Amino acid sequence: MREIKFRGKSRATGEWVYGYLVGTDVIVGENIVVEEDMFMPEFWVVVHPKTVGQYTGYKDSNGEEIYFGDKLWFQIYDGLSGKMIEETHTVNNIWSIVRIQDNKKWEDCLQIVINGNIHNEEE
Repeated sequence: MREIKFRGKSRATGEWVYGYLVGTDVIVGENIVVEEDMFMPEFWVVVHPKTVGQYTGYKDSNGEEIYFGDKLWFQIYDGLSGKMIEETHTVNNIWSIVRIQDNKKWEDCLQIVINGNIHNEEE
């Protein structure tokens, strides 16, 4: 089972924040105090909603976590033509990552390598 966590860019600092999503624009950390009528997370950060993405459970070839909304640059080796084909792909569902990583889902002549995560920095 994959880890459930989210990422978003802080409205205040523009830095990436990682944790749990509350609503559509708040990322919070682990709960450090839980009482009957309240809880207090480690942190509470308002983020730009367009930058929020859930972790897919996959990493790119550099070991970086891949989130929904990320743009991945990858190469496809076409064994029939002997050429490398370069493409970018926006992650919009788990199938899109499985499709890239598992060449058995593609035709037998293709080999897929994810070369990097080039998340769209626009807000």
